[in-house]
Amino acid sequence: MSDRDEISWQVPFFEAEDSTKLGFLKRCISQGIAWQQENCNSTDMQRAMDILSGKSGSKASSKWSKFTTGDLKRGILEIVETLSDIRPYWGYSTDNKAFKAQSAMMSKVAKAVYLEGFVDRSIKDALQYAAVSGAGFIYPFYSRSMYGAGDGEFVFTALGQPDVLPIQLGRDKNYQKAYIVTLVIPMGVAEAHSRFPDYQQHLKPFANKRYGRTKGGGDERAYDLNRWRMHKLDGKLEQYVDIYYTYVLDLRVNRGEVDEKGKPILDEEGNPIGKELEMGESGTSWYYKVPYLGQQIQRFEGGKMVTRAATEDDCRVYPQRRLLISCENALMYDGPAFDWHGMVPLVPFYLDEWAWEQTGYSLFNGTANTQDAIDDLVRSVYRVAMSRARPGKVYNIDITTGDKAGKLTSRQAEGIDPFDPGVTWGIDGDVKEPVLRPPMPEWCYNVPEWVMKVVEFLQASIQHQLGHDQIKSLEKLRGNISDPEKLLDAEGPTVLGTSRTMERSFRDFGNMVKFLILQYMTTAEVMQIVGADGIAPEVFDYAPEMVIPSHLPGEMTTRIGADGNPEPVESSVGVFDRAKTFAKNLKMFITPHSMHYIAQAKQRLDLLALLGKGVPVDPETIATNFDLPNWGSIDGATIKEKVFAWAKEQLVEKAKIARLEKALGLGQPEEGGDKPGPKPGQAGSGRPPEHKKPGQVAQKGAAGGGRVVVKTS
Repeated sequence: MSDRDEISWQVPFFEAEDSTKLGFLKRCISQGIAWQQENCNSTDMQRAMDILSGKSGSKASSKWSKFTTGDLKRGILEIVETLSDIRPYWGYSTDNKAFKAQSAMMSKVAKAVYLEGFVDRSIKDALQYAAVSGAGFIYPFYSRSMYGAGDGEFVFTALGQPDVLPIQLGRDKNYQKAYIVTLVIPMGVAEAHSRFPDYQQHLKPFANKRYGRTKGGGDERAYDLNRWRMHKLDGKLEQYVDIYYTYVLDLRVNRGEVDEKGKPILDEEGNPIGKELEMGESGTSWYYKVPYLGQQIQRFEGGKMVTRAATEDDCRVYPQRRLLISCENALMYDGPAFDWHGMVPLVPFYLDEWAWEQTGYSLFNGTANTQDAIDDLVRSVYRVAMSRARPGKVYNIDITTGDKAGKLTSRQAEGIDPFDPGVTWGIDGDVKEPVLRPPMPEWCYNVPEWVMKVVEFLQASIQHQLGHDQIKSLEKLRGNISDPEKLLDAEGPTVLGTSRTMERSFRDFGNMVKFLILQYMTTAEVMQIVGADGIAPEVFDYAPEMVIPSHLPGEMTTRIGADGNPEPVESSVGVFDRAKTFAKNLKMFITPHSMHYIAQAKQRLDLLALLGKGVPVDPETIATNFDLPNWGSIDGATIKEKVFAWAKEQLVEKAKIARLEKALGLGQPEEGGDKPGPKPGQAGSGRPPEHKKPGQVAQKGAAGGGRVVVKTS
């Protein structure tokens, strides 16, 4: 095979023909489908969906009855609801004092975004997908409502493993390191036509999709049917279309003009030759210019502006990530990804994760058979009960009709079900036998006690496999319980490990959200959340429409104008670079096992014990541990510093109160000043004590049970 006939694994340059890029995207989707079918068993997914919809048990028992005990469904529902109830008290911190005010502001805004967006419900949906397909995801993005004609809003969409098609995904399952990740998003035809008006003729609904008569075409059809069923779209094939969002870690560098050997071409003065590339759409937040390698550029570094030659990092065509949006028959966008965070907008969640698996295991793996066994047994018991409530009967044809032709043939006898309620058939019996009797002995209609014990054993087996006992402990840990220490001891490795895995994912979620806030929220929107006093002063400087700081630390913000008065100086650093520097100084830390209140419960007990022993702890730390909102802040990086700062603050406030009381005439007279004596008849107007001795307790009027007094003379 010649080099020209080889299919490259690399994404084509954006200068390539759209047909070439679309062909590459289709190959990526096919490879992703093959990966998905290898790592996510479609048969197991279909069985899980059946059990959730009430279809369980064997085909034989389904003929007897359709009911199900629902033990597995209930157990998974409780796991999902418990783990999705996370602690919303989280935020950002910084070691850079220049960004301290912005850090507090961003924490409040991020929490408001979490609460207003009902992110916990999106987490619940993602965990439900994880229970069925092995992995669930949250897809956070900013969009305008009403198909692009309404107000902007943050959207947190839940996806399942079939919606995510990676290429070159590492063993660590880190989608941010994968070369290509395609998100398959089902979108209503009306919305798709509104958002991509120039490609309406290519946006065909599912029902019009055609598959090749090859193994690849058959695999794609099976994959689509399985995914549509997961989203409950199999009955709406005329109303939806698939939109493919392909994120590529494209490391292309703008090297300028090069010769045949790839070396830069120089001008007469020895400088590289090239041109800047304009990326994105002009006027949007994702528009930028890329210098060529060796070009002289200006950058604010080390607190000052420097001029230097552009390096490879400066000349990356896609410093964040490349995004290609396509449908079945057209490439609709090719350019830089819209979001400043530069990540694949994907937050994965797993409920049963293993190191050697590219995705997690479904919770129905190993438990579905147990649910079937429970339903078969219980239906059998129900069948026996119904056969006693409506017993079958046989009649003696010798007594009733004497018709010898009425007896059963062997083939008819083989088809008889003696436990079929209400069944009736004739037999050739003895004239001494009763006319009617049950077809089976009475003991056949009795259910032994051990049968129900087997059912209980199987039910306990499901709970044990799911780790339900630990989930119950976590559930009770948040309530008002009498002995939380015992419940803390009951927390096992299953729930602790799952909780910690979710915290890893939530760290990425927090990093994405902070960039979304900086990129898409205005100062007015932030002010509605934190109030005017909660806005960092730097936010208003020279750029009041953006939350991004107007200058980097060290930049000159004002200068003396021609009239001798100070005038503002615009930043020499671009908006994106300022936002990126600011965001990097905001760290998203999550205390291990704090998301589900596990660490909080133990820490609260320890904190109360320390306070009981007299260990000084500042009020801010106490309020934070007990999730007391909007308490305020105390200066200091450590608890010790906060304790001293709090003591100092109290002294200052007491002094202010004393001065105010004095000004209002409410304070005590000063020491040594004129003290007016008591008026006659008031307390303290009697004669002074004659002997200055320690007071002694005595009873005045002891005979009549008088009051207790202190004698001083």
